[in-house]
Amino acid sequence: MDPITHIASGAVIGKALKSKYHSQIISLCVVSSIIPDIDNLTGFISSEMFLIHHRGITHSFAGGLLVALLVSSVFRLLSPVLAFNKALLVSYSLILVHIFLDLITSFGTQIMYPFNRTRYALSSVFIIDPLFTSILLLLFLFSVILKKRAVVFSASAAIFLLFYPMANLGIKNLTQKYINERLNADKIKHEKVIIEPEFLSPVFWKVIVEDN
Repeated sequence: MDPITHIASGAVIGKALKSKYHSQIISLCVVSSIIPDIDNLTGFISSEMFLIHHRGITHSFAGGLLVALLVSSVFRLLSPVLAFNKALLVSYSLILVHIFLDLITSFGTQIMYPFNRTRYALSSVFIIDPLFTSILLLLFLFSVILKKRAVVFSASAAIFLLFYPMANLGIKNLTQKYINERLNADKIKHEKVIIEPEFLSPVFWKVIVEDN
């Protein structure tokens, strides 16, 4: 996903945790929600390095844990109000949210790196989704303005983070089923039907029909 969506996810989850922990938890959540994209720096070396290593080690379960250890250690030094184990748990959780938000796009994420370099992708949300991002930002704004209901709005945003991609995945599967039925009804021979999100999905989808 785009950086704004990642930052918004960190902000809303941090807002939800603020009452349980310290107000500085929001800073930890925002930093952790965007830090995996530090691998974008490989683009300064070469475009080839970027293509190979972006969404690699920092976007994997193992590498994400190492990044969380680093972030929580720095956070603990700068702000000792939060115990290290709690900071680590929060940081790693937000990094997992980042990985999930990249996993739902069609570009693929190397979640098992360094054990294998396979890119996994659910392909249920377009890389830039204005509806998804706008609703997240709106819920965060409500949590800031309506302070008495802040936990409700921020928790709703956290639930929405999971619900929206999964709802899109359901629509994608229904679309694939529909296309297969149409092809069979029209007696069009085909090997495979691929459905990919387009801009403004779930309304628009790219349909690729492979034959021999």
